[in-house]
Amino acid sequence: MATSSSLWHTFYDTAAQFRDLAPWRWMYDSQFFGIRHPETGETDWCCIMGNAGQHYALAVYRGAAGLHSYFRLAAASDFENEYNPEYFNVMFGQNCRMVSFEDAATTPPETKAHLKSLGLSFRGAGQWIVAQTYDPGMDPWLLEEKDLPWLIECLKQAMDVARRYRDDSGLLDPDGDEILVRVPAGSPEAPVWEDRFIDEADLPDEPAATPAAPTQDFLDKIKLLPVINGAVAISNFMTPQAVQERKNKRPWHPSVLLCIEPGGGYILSQDMAAYPELPGRLEKFLLGVFKTMKGKPRQIGVHHEPMARWLEKIGEAADIDIIQLTGDEPFLTGVVESLSGFMR
Repeated sequence: MATSSSLWHTFYDTAAQFRDLAPWRWMYDSQFFGIRHPETGETDWCCIMGNAGQHYALAVYRGAAGLHSYFRLAAASDFENEYNPEYFNVMFGQNCRMVSFEDAATTPPETKAHLKSLGLSFRGAGQWIVAQTYDPGMDPWLLEEKDLPWLIECLKQAMDVARRYRDDSGLLDPDGDEILVRVPAGSPEAPVWEDRFIDEADLPDEPAATPAAPTQDFLDKIKLLPVINGAVAISNFMTPQAVQERKNKRPWHPSVLLCIEPGGGYILSQDMAAYPELPGRLEKFLLGVFKTMKGKPRQIGVHHEPMARWLEKIGEAADIDIIQLTGDEPFLTGVVESLSGFMR
C-alpha cells in the first residue's frame, strides 16, 4: 500500500508528464470528454485548458452537477452586461478538481508549504503544479489526499485521449453530435479502458435544487397579509471578495441576498450568508420583505435558477408567482454596479 508521501509523489510525477506533454498546444477547452469511475460508475468530465495562452490546466468536473457548471462557465460571455449578478454565481460556482501549471508568483502559499513538506520544488514559468478542489461558493483549496488516485487516473486517461486526438481529430467529434467517454471494463482493481460514444442529447441533466418546504409558522404569518399588485425581484450573487475566518481555514465567498423594487431599483431588504445556507434563510428574509411592503406581492422575479427552485413551494403556499429573469435587467445590473466598489 502506498504511503501518503509516495502517493503524492506519484501524483506530481504524473502531473509533470501531463505538463510536459502540453496538450493545450493542439486542444481547446471547448472539447470535453468523460471518464467513468470504475467503482462508483459516475462519469466525470474533463477539459484541457491553455490554448489561449493564459491558464494551463486539466479540469475534472464532478458528475452531472460539475458538467453543468462547466457549461455555464463556457456560456458566461453571453451575458450582455458585466454587472449581471448571475455572472458572479457562474464564476464562483465551479464544481471540479483542477491541476494547473503556474508561475511561482501565482502558486498559493498552502501549495508551496505542501510541496516543501514533500521535498519538492519547481523552477520556471508555468512549471509549478497546483492541485485544487473547486466547490460552489468556496475559494479553490489544496486537493484532499483521498482524491489523488482518481485524479492520477484522470491525468493518465487525458494524456491517452490527447495523444490519440493529435493523430485523429475525429476522436472527440466523430459524427458531430457524439461525446467520447472512457469506460472501464474488467475488474475495478485492474480496469481495461475502452472508448464509448454517447449522443450529445443523452448527456445527464443537472440535478435539480430541492425546494424549501414552508413551515407552519411561516404559513400562519402570511395567511392574513393583503396582496399588493406588482412584483419584486430577489437577487442573490456571490461576492468576488472571499472571507477567511481563520488562518489555514478555507476562504468562502459570501452570497448577497437582496430584494429589489424593479421600478426604481430600490433595495427593500438585504442579507448575507454562505451559499449553502440560502434556502434556510428565505422564510425570514421574505417575512422582512412583506413587513416592509405591508403585504405580499403577486410576483417575485429571480435570475438564479436554483433560487427559483428553492422558492417553488413557498411561492405556491403564498400564492406568489415565481418568474425567471435573465440577470441582464437594468434594475439588477444597476444595483450590482453600484455595489461593485464594495464587492471588489
